[in-house]
Amino acid sequence: WIDLYNEAIDELETAYNAMSKYSKSEGVANIVNTWNLDTIQRKNFILCWTFLKVGMSLTDAQAAGVMGNIKQESDFSSSNANNKKMGNDSIYDTDYVYNTDDDVAYGLIQWCDESRKEILLRASGSMGKDVSDINVQLATLNYEAGNTYNTAWINLRNTTSYVAATQVFKEQFEECDDSTLNNRINFAKIIYDNMEGI
Repeated sequence: WIDLYNEAIDELETAYNAMSKYSKSEGVANIVNTWNLDTIQRKNFILCWTFLKVGMSLTDAQAAGVMGNIKQESDFSSSNANNKKMGNDSIYDTDYVYNTDDDVAYGLIQWCDESRKEILLRASGSMGKDVSDINVQLATLNYEAGNTYNTAWINLRNTTSYVAATQVFKEQFEECDDSTLNNRINFAKIIYDNMEGI
């Protein structure tokens, strides 16, 4: 775990160093305006994109597929708890008390399974930050991609379109069996159309 934590920290550092390239782009501005993203969502969008592209070496299409899923799951809020269970429409559930076995999906990719939420909690402890911290969540994503969901990540890395990447991430990494695939693909298309080649 410590080695993977250190690897994620290195990738996060690399991503932070590259963020300015994306933060001032017309593509980000278009996405912020299209979805009316607030300051936190904008920052999280840029950090996620940069981390996936620079830190995890995904292609534009693959990163767009992952990001389309993140948009659907949390709207780029790392403190988003499952709205159905929280009884509200807020994407910022700062009053949620994190619990690994409460069946409340949480964070950027809505970790719900107890074992996955425990990995997030462990990353939080290792990094000395709250589970809602985006860096903790990206480190957890990195850990899962290299370990418990490595096959899904390899399958994602073998995709060549944002449509395929979106579907693989939804079905194999998110393990989501709802009817939101078309939404996720539409989100990925907007991201890909605005961020490709930047």
